[in-house]
Amino acid sequence: FLDEKGKTIRADFIFALIAAEELKKKKNIIFTPTLNISKGVREYIESRGGKIKLSPQGYPFLQKIMRRYKAFAGVELSGHYHFKKTFFRDSTLIPLIYLVRILSEKHEPLSRLISDIERYITSEEIAFPTKDKQTIISRIKKTYEGQAKLSFMDGITVEFKDWWFNLRPSHTEPVVRLSLEAQTQELFDEKLK
Repeated sequence: FLDEKGKTIRADFIFALIAAEELKKKKNIIFTPTLNISKGVREYIESRGGKIKLSPQGYPFLQKIMRRYKAFAGVELSGHYHFKKTFFRDSTLIPLIYLVRILSEKHEPLSRLISDIERYITSEEIAFPTKDKQTIISRIKKTYEGQAKLSFMDGITVEFKDWWFNLRPSHTEPVVRLSLEAQTQELFDEKLK
């Protein structure tokens, strides 16, 4: 999706708007995004009474987690939106319908609607070629063990209070993929070096 200025809006930000609409009707709904979504999306959904169950990257994993928790919806950063009502399959029409309804009811530009979600400086996934993906993951683990919260759902996720990253091996290419997010541009630039 594009906002009124022509800027591409991330799929997870649209997902957060969809989640907020459903949470107006009922609290404690489960949503299943992939683990590389923005922390701002997680915070936005949880602050409105939603529950997040993260999934590894890739639709087979996402659909499996959605089924396990009977999640209302799931999203991949690639722009694939999955819904319980479509048997956990991808739908392009449902998010479009939600977005049209949201925009017509709110009478605000999309850039304004996502401003509460877009709280962090966020990278796209950055691919680094490598022949030894697991060695890189192991080195990252040794570097950050005891300093940060670590998760190994898909590669390694390293989380500090004001920044986090996920480094995951690609299932289809000889690369590792980095997603990085920080509270400020200065911190983001420093960590991306």
